[in-house]
Amino acid sequence: MYGFFKHKEDVFHNLIAQQASLTVAGLALLCKYVEAQSPEVAEELSLKEKEADEVRRILIDELNPTFNTPFDRQDIFSLSRTIDDVLDYAYSTVDEMEVLNVKTTKYIQRIASLLKDAAYEISARRPPFGESSRSGDRTCATRKGARKPRRAGLS
Repeated sequence: MYGFFKHKEDVFHNLIAQQASLTVAGLALLCKYVEAQSPEVAEELSLKEKEADEVRRILIDELNPTFNTPFDRQDIFSLSRTIDDVLDYAYSTVDEMEVLNVKTTKYIQRIASLLKDAAYEISARRPPFGESSRSGDRTCATRKGARKPRRAGLS
């Protein structure tokens, strides 16, 4: 009976972390592609994107029947979708560069490098999920110098 109410917090954290690490690996492949423009690297990126899509599908399959989530259900869904979008855009960039025969420039390489660094920072330094990271736990009164709320009807 108690197994029915099992807390699935670790499942969502692990899947989002896995999705973020796949995105970092995919953006590393994007950097590798814009340096050499190798079709083999483009194929690797395609496989990495499909792997990340599968992790997102699993997350959604876990999210749908879950009643109690570690943080807001819509936030989990949006975070997962946004992480997935980053890798989807990296894949579509490589695909379009191949189809349109776009040659790489130092600016394209720099943008790819910045994207990879940003994805790494998101993956490595994501805020801890749990009680202390919920937005409802932080109020303006906890900030230094914040105004105290006024009561209705008092001037």
